[in-house]
Amino acid sequence: MQKDNYGTVGVTQEEVIEKLRSDPTFNIENLFVIDSEKYLLAQKDSYLEMPHIHSWDELSYEETISEYHKKLQNSWLMPEDYLQFDIESWILSKCKTSEEIERVNTELKLYHEFNLINLLKYLRYLRDVADKHKIVWGIGRGSSCSSFVLFLMGIHRVNSLYYQLSINEFLR
Repeated sequence: MQKDNYGTVGVTQEEVIEKLRSDPTFNIENLFVIDSEKYLLAQKDSYLEMPHIHSWDELSYEETISEYHKKLQNSWLMPEDYLQFDIESWILSKCKTSEEIERVNTELKLYHEFNLINLLKYLRYLRDVADKHKIVWGIGRGSSCSSFVLFLMGIHRVNSLYYQLSINEFLR
């Protein structure tokens, strides 16, 4: 697998074949295949109705990376009450000390700066769905553990204030 700067993942024909071997019902129509020439040629020559796959080189974006991601954030599927939810007030209500309030305000400013408030709303939605269906949630990974906001939301279990982790490690 390869990923471009926009986050689009391209797979090789070998990866597609392996996936189809393990799951013959897998839908390949939404894949971007890095080396799709043989498949596309076979599709053309056979006159069979085969699922269309996208070639990696077909990808072209007219917007900048940040515009592209902003557009995607605005198309996330989540219930309207989560879209309208005042996530910032909810997170601040979880603070117990002035130090926590200060850290949350600093982080929320950065989340705004990076246009990630909808991400916080979506993570709240995902967390609520996971809790409702008793889906095990991880303890935390990588740079996300440096976000105290994500800790308060229950996304991970690493208190970045306690361990003195800088939010800058997460939002670079």
